[in-house]
Amino acid sequence: MTYRKHPFGYIMQNGQVCADPQEAALVRKIFTSYAAGSSYNDLLRYLNAQPIPYHIPDKPWNKNMVARILSCAHYTGGDYPAVISPELHRVAHALKEDAGKNAKGDTLLKTLRSFAACACCGRPLVWNGTGSRKRWRCPTCFSSGQSLTTKLICEALSAILLQLTRNPGIVQSSPRPKEAPMEQNPCDFPETHPFDPICAREQALAHTAAQFAALDMSDYETERIRHLIIQNENTSTEPDKLLNKIAAAILIHPTGTVSLKLRNGQIIESKEGGLQSD
Repeated sequence: MTYRKHPFGYIMQNGQVCADPQEAALVRKIFTSYAAGSSYNDLLRYLNAQPIPYHIPDKPWNKNMVARILSCAHYTGGDYPAVISPELHRVAHALKEDAGKNAKGDTLLKTLRSFAACACCGRPLVWNGTGSRKRWRCPTCFSSGQSLTTKLICEALSAILLQLTRNPGIVQSSPRPKEAPMEQNPCDFPETHPFDPICAREQALAHTAAQFAALDMSDYETERIRHLIIQNENTSTEPDKLLNKIAAAILIHPTGTVSLKLRNGQIIESKEGGLQSD
């Protein structure tokens, strides 16, 4: 079994480290494809379909090999001949770091997956695509935030939560419709009708039921949400915890804007010039 003494892409010739033409070309292919949005699985399909091995003939390429190449800083020059530009290395390395965070279970991304909904039809959104081309898309009406990445959504939500923390009074219940007057019952007029205990009991129960039905649960939710916002001290560092307690949905618009639908039914939008609610 043989092991590499130098990073993939280099060979020793006449006592000097040189770029191997075939391997260096493959390194450039890996970096450019990954920076363009290819996933590890995409790269592996390509690498295992071509003849150049990583170091042992006939041994398939795996994700560790690809990760080792994408993490190697020698490809931009210095102690080794340069085979890619520093800018290409920075782009690919940044994408690799983001993918690593998500692979470890980024809590805010999990929260987004739980609450992300289409602002057009209200159905849950899916996070699909590959690499830098991933987008939130609606599988029902096929709308999507064309330029909206997870990072931009998080920034918009952070702005909304910050404004709510500064002014919890923004959270309001929806206006109630005026209650229709209850129909009068003959039992209401004992001076003209004999008292009927059965009728009176039924009327009392009906009145109590009507009062209970008139209760608006959004009032309770509004007070609960305000209390949670006031008590929350980690909006900027742990926004996912507050969102899990107050959010009904995170609405993503095709225009690239984000709204937060609270559990009391109120929709909060972060727009230029300040916070607005519908």
